Amino acid sequence: MYSHEIENLLKLRNYLVSREEYNKISNLKDNPQIDHIKYDTYKNEFQIDTKDNYHFKLKIKK
Repeated sequence: MYSHEIENLLKLRNYLVSREEYNKISNLKDNPQIDHIKYDTYKNEFQIDTKDNYHFKLKIKK
């Protein structure tokens, strides 16, 4: 997925994705532009930074 495709998916899902969608987004083999993934335990959210200057914050459905 390109970064703009990830962004579109996250906007469509209101930044709340399923585990399967998260796995698809965070797969570094399929998304080599991802530079950094961080989990914030206090906010219960993931932060993803890309090499092409995108920054995402998302949560996973329980």
